[in-house]
Amino acid sequence: MLDAGWAMLKTQLKYKAIARSVVFDVVNENYSTQTCSCCGA
Repeated sequence: MLDAGWAMLKTQLKYKAIARSVVFDVVNENYSTQTCSCCGA
């Protein structure tokens, strides 16, 4: 039940991004702060 709020937020963000021709990517949150977004190191 607590996850429903996050699912709705993701749905709304995706909808708004598509409406404005903005790229919307869903990424895995595991290790997201430990991996360099440029080189992957």
